Amino acid sequence: TTLRAVEQFAPCLLVGAAGTWILGEVAVDSLRLLPGLWALIFSLGIFASARSVAAGIYLVGIYYALAGVACLIWARGELAFSPWAMGLTFGGGQWLTAAVLYFQVERPHAS
Repeated sequence: TTLRAVEQFAPCLLVGAAGTWILGEVAVDSLRLLPGLWALIFSLGIFASARSVAAGIYLVGIYYALAGVACLIWARGELAFSPWAMGLTFGGGQWLTAAVLYFQVERPHAS
């Protein structure tokens, strides 16, 4: 099951890496878009692998999609690479993922 989830999630990592490299090579002035694009691409990976993980993981995918859109809209100029934008987006997403997995996977095993 874990291997299947990783196989379903891996393409989003490859697309994110390729997009980062391409923007860094040919569109340096567009690098400010990366945090939002990373979050959007990451949400697609979560949606792709959601059937192999807990049902509540869809909430995490929605969170990353909304956070990516928010980064693209509001994180401009100096805020584009703000540690706060990255920390709230990805730190919050990882916290939400941990909570979903704890309450839907780990906690039922304990009882």
